[in-house]
Amino acid sequence: MDDQLVVPTHSSIILKYQIQSTALPSILIAFSILLGSCSHNSPLPQREAVLRALAEKRYEAASNKLDTLIAHQPDSIQHYILRGYAQDELQNYAAGIADFTAAIQIDSSSAIAYNNRGYAYYLSNQFKLAEQDYTCAIQLTPSFSPAFGNRALLYVATSKYQQAIQDVDCALALGDTTNSTYYNLKGYSELQLGYPSLAIRTLSCALRLDSAYRDAATHQRDARKALTDSINNQRVNR
Repeated sequence: MDDQLVVPTHSSIILKYQIQSTALPSILIAFSILLGSCSHNSPLPQREAVLRALAEKRYEAASNKLDTLIAHQPDSIQHYILRGYAQDELQNYAAGIADFTAAIQIDSSSAIAYNNRGYAYYLSNQFKLAEQDYTCAIQLTPSFSPAFGNRALLYVATSKYQQAIQDVDCALALGDTTNSTYYNLKGYSELQLGYPSLAIRTLSCALRLDSAYRDAATHQRDARKALTDSINNQRVNR
């Protein structure tokens, strides 16, 4: 098994999340995790068992295994990152934040740890702290596209649509062009800024990548209606 938890059709360290937001009913967002080497000495859990539990969404079991690993290897950033992820999935956001903070204390240059703590802050509605952590992740590793995607989601949730578009464009420029979420975020933002024609084109990209993407389809219908209404209003005012 690889050292990374892989979700098919997405880049190797990306996990998809479905998030509820008053601004955007449900959107998928990237959340990154990385597992390095860990001990295989009995009786410690092996990394395959941890990854298997995470892949099978047995987050409590994964957390318990990681408790044992961390007790034996308290300086392993990877174990804290993985346990933080499991805690977030269990909606234990304070515990997840604590684990990511521990990872940062071990290695303050880890963009992944900052990105993941930022997402935990986002999930617990601590938006300012989330933005700070995403920005730190970007400053540490400017090529780390998930941090741009996560910050774009935050900007959409806080109605900062121009900033969201800028972050999506950065993620796309970094080569992450097969992530339908980015196009959905950008298209929705363009619609909110009053550019339905741009939104229709951008959302078409999302739907080409994922024809079953309901949010993108809904937003594109809204954009088409907004464009039709705008054209009709111009005709009336002539």
